[in-house]
Amino acid sequence: MNDITGIILAGGQSSRFGSPKAFAEYEGRFFYEHAACALLPHVKDIIIVSSIHDTVRFKRGERVKIISDI
Repeated sequence: MNDITGIILAGGQSSRFGSPKAFAEYEGRFFYEHAACALLPHVKDIIIVSSIHDTVRFKRGERVKIISDI
């Protein structure tokens, strides 16, 4: 592990997709969970940036923080 912070950009309106892409499921997990699991072995912590309306839907953890975009 190192001092790098990973950032997952999960905001946006997903107007073409029809629903928030971060919460689309693949193999029983949300897309953002796949991204976080891929990043965690390589970073100190992860910040997920999402719309203020979706921040409550994300799982937080000791190394995973959620912040809202504008």
